[in-house]
Amino acid sequence: MSDRIDIKKKYSHQLKLRRKYAYPGLLLFVLSLVSLVFISELRVKPWFFIILGIGLFGFLVGLFGLNYWSRCPACNKVPRQGDGSIPSAAMDKCPNCGATLSDT
Repeated sequence: MSDRIDIKKKYSHQLKLRRKYAYPGLLLFVLSLVSLVFISELRVKPWFFIILGIGLFGFLVGLFGLNYWSRCPACNKVPRQGDGSIPSAAMDKCPNCGATLSDT
């Protein structure tokens, strides 16, 4: 019984980390690309590489966060929806191992 509670707590904590780091990282990536496209003053050499570096950093943090913090704590695989995408909300059960991941 305590293993199920630990799995639920760990999965809940992983989702909090995903919301805290992965989504803002991807947002930072998008904002840096949009700023490079629409603000012509940022296209001069030093600012271009700084904004591009910030965007790449945000992309790597977001990509790492989505792939790492979305994993099932029981089987260590990413639970995917029917179309193969990573769910943005918490899943009730892992489709790979059947472990209960949330109370809802």
